[in-house]
Amino acid sequence: MSVAIVEHLDRWSPWLDLEYMEAYRTARKHGWEFTVTNADPEVLAKAKYPALPYSASKLPLRGDRVIVLDPDAEDPLTPEDDPDVVIVGGILGDYPRRHRTREELTPRFPDAEVRHLGPYHFSIDGALRVALTVLECGVPLEEIQVVERPEIEVAPGHTVRLDCDYPSEGKPMLPEGLVEYLKEGIVDYEEAEFSARRRWRHRNDGVEGDP
Repeated sequence: MSVAIVEHLDRWSPWLDLEYMEAYRTARKHGWEFTVTNADPEVLAKAKYPALPYSASKLPLRGDRVIVLDPDAEDPLTPEDDPDVVIVGGILGDYPRRHRTREELTPRFPDAEVRHLGPYHFSIDGALRVALTVLECGVPLEEIQVVERPEIEVAPGHTVRLDCDYPSEGKPMLPEGLVEYLKEGIVDYEEAEFSARRRWRHRNDGVEGDP
């Protein structure tokens, strides 16, 4: 049985949870097992999908049967790839991109194959959806329709522009519940969440205070 793994590398938030849940549904739709690894106590307490408290790097994985999805990889994912395991970084998107996958995820799996998904910056669930479309449906990357940083109307005259790109079937394929979440007071929440995440990033980057 093939396995999709999301290696949790970010601060938990309801938005992140929506992406994890959509990735879980996508994996199961294609007949793949799924788990979130490196899950902190908050993820473990709230998760409605399989989750493990340790890194996937501690699992007995054969490196030559593992693909890590990294936007900075040299080679694209193709239908000819045939992994047992696909690993996605559990990282909420930033614009502009901060190359966190290259720095925080890929070095954990030095024996794995590394592939990119074209010139796009996908959400967690979007990356897995594209990867499984390539691997399970045999669709080359260049044939997959993508909407770059879509704008979502959350109230009359008010839109939110997302930081990530999304595969599309006439409209961007967003996580289930994301639009409703955006409409439920997300502007105030995300201002507070953005500030909290920025402080968290700076602590982890060894920088004190706000820029």
